[in-house]
Amino acid sequence: MRLSGWDVLSIVLLAGMAFLILIFSIIFINPYVMINPYPPPTPVPTLFVPSPTATLRALPTIARTSPFEVPTATPRPLRPTSTLPPTATGFRLPTFTPTPTRTSTPTNTRTPTNTPTFTVPPTYTSTPVTPSPTPVTPTEPVSTIYPPSP
Repeated sequence: MRLSGWDVLSIVLLAGMAFLILIFSIIFINPYVMINPYPPPTPVPTLFVPSPTATLRALPTIARTSPFEVPTATPRPLRPTSTLPPTATGFRLPTFTPTPTRTSTPTNTRTPTNTPTFTVPPTYTSTPVTPSPTPVTPTEPVSTIYPPSP
């Protein structure tokens, strides 16, 4: 099997990528390394500045009769408290009791309205409509039949 130019170029590029990954990981771990082209600035050491707060004075030592005598605390009797000891409190949790509840079912009810309804005459008829010989008088005022235009 013969290596072509593309195979050699692929091997070179893979080796270059591995080298760059190595360099970037070294710079990531230690940014102050010499190969870093943009190292962070060196940190300024912290200065010890004396505090403007006055130093508190220490209490004088207590003179003892014997240097080997260690003071011991005398046990005091405990005072009674007003807290009662815990006791078992009896209680019962309520249980679920299924009870039927009567609910009314809503029914559809027609609500009367005073809105006039208009009937549109049919437009496609086989015979022409002839006008009636007697005039028709409206039973309602004209303003309720034909609402005023805006």
